[in-house]
Amino acid sequence: MSKKNKFAEMDKEMGLKPRGRIKVVSEKIFIKGEPFYKVKYVEAAAMHDLPPSYLDGYPHCYYVPGSYNDPGYLDVYWIENGTKRTNYLKPGKVYKVQQFEMIMKQIKEAGERLATMIEEWRKMCFDENDNSIWKGTKVDII
Repeated sequence: MSKKNKFAEMDKEMGLKPRGRIKVVSEKIFIKGEPFYKVKYVEAAAMHDLPPSYLDGYPHCYYVPGSYNDPGYLDVYWIENGTKRTNYLKPGKVYKVQQFEMIMKQIKEAGERLATMIEEWRKMCFDENDNSIWKGTKVDII
């Protein structure tokens, strides 16, 4: 079994839906000579598919589905100088270069944070042969 298939089996046992990767497609454009980014497409896991402890911490991000004519957007949360901050990337919206790059930095950190959390859970819940060791009942008597 390939490593990818083993991870898929572990994700299934852990109750994780396939999340894939966070994907942002943007176009570099000029408006009156000034460079901007225009977001063309965003893709990520929805909030209801992500672990609660990921959403409780920072940075984190998730896809917010749109309605009939609305493509939805990528919501991003982080802490900056002790203050909770939020922003979003939405297809069709134009962003100044500095703003877009700052949001993308937070998205990358959020993705790395989620990947690290899942890897730590895998190490805790599966042995070196990828067999689940997170089974049974635990009794503590104090």
